[in-house]
Parts: sequence; C-alpha cells; structure tokens
Amino acid sequence: MKYNPDASLDKDARYGYKTRKKPFFGYKAHASMDSDSELVTGLESTPGNANDGNEFPRVVNSKANTVTADKAYDSKQNHRSLKRKRSTSTIVTKKKIGEAAA
Repeated sequence: MKYNPDASLDKDARYGYKTRKKPFFGYKAHASMDSDSELVTGLESTPGNANDGNEFPRVVNSKANTVTADKAYDSKQNHRSLKRKRSTSTIVTKKKIGEAAA
C-alpha cells in the first residue's frame, strides 16, 4: 500500500479496496434510491474499510417492493431480511469458488 500524505489529516478515514490490487484512502457512500422518482431515500457514509453488506439495513427502504444492489451487499442475512419484509431481492450475487465464468 502506498503512503498517503493526506492520511494524517483525517483521523476517521481508513484504507479500503476497490479491488484486491486497488486500495484507496477515505470513505464509502452507501445510498438507496426510489427508481420511479429517482429520489435518494437513504444515505450513509462509512470509513473505507467498512463492510458494505453491514450497511445494507441502514440504507434500504423497508417498504420497497424490489431491491437491487451490487454484489458488495450480497449476503444471506441481507437476502433473508428482504424476504421477511416481502421484498423481492435482485442483489447481484457473488461468484462462488468453483463456479464457471459466464
């Protein structure tokens, strides 16, 4: 990981990864949006090292009929939460080890 001179200026920011080889220093924004009105319905910011999946319950609209999210939010817990709320989950699923590439 490369030294970031700005790291000493922000005591709350943390190192995270966009990919295994692409670190970044700062924060993540987690947002939800109503697809019909295109209005933001939830927004959270976290340090760069926060687990995206853990932020899902804080930003998802509990009354949404269908919820779409990228694979960073794919977890059994998040899918079960949507099922309990009778929402359809269209969260992109992570490839499991041994799955063939499409």
